[in-house]
Amino acid sequence: MKSEDVKIYIVEVCQKVIATLSSENKIEQLNLNIRIDMQDKISKPVFGLFDKSTFLARSSLKEIIHAGGGIGMSMLIGMYIRNIIKDIFLASLKRFEITDTKDIFVLLYLKENDDQKTTTPMMAVFVKGKLMDTIDVGEIVAV
Repeated sequence: MKSEDVKIYIVEVCQKVIATLSSENKIEQLNLNIRIDMQDKISKPVFGLFDKSTFLARSSLKEIIHAGGGIGMSMLIGMYIRNIIKDIFLASLKRFEITDTKDIFVLLYLKENDDQKTTTPMMAVFVKGKLMDTIDVGEIVAV
């Protein structure tokens, strides 16, 4: 698979995850924030669903994968997603010169594009509650 194809696939899956989870929780897609935390460098990621900043529910990696349409391949996809999340956390630790993963969390959300008809899945990295960086999910493939 070409990197451009992977980029398109990842963007589509993230959009489907957000569409599914926002529908299940009866909120607008643009209001859904999926917070990703890691207890330490080897832990499984933990997910929290938020309506803007209001906590709705916890979610598991398996539930996130199912929301993205990966029901039959949860274990295989789960390892890949877990590694991507781990890499984001490890790169953030290094970049922001911190040692504890508990000081970092990542938000997955949709950003409305300038045309106000389309959206882009984004990830934002927070360190000690302060926004440090945002990236288009599709660009993660290139990183």
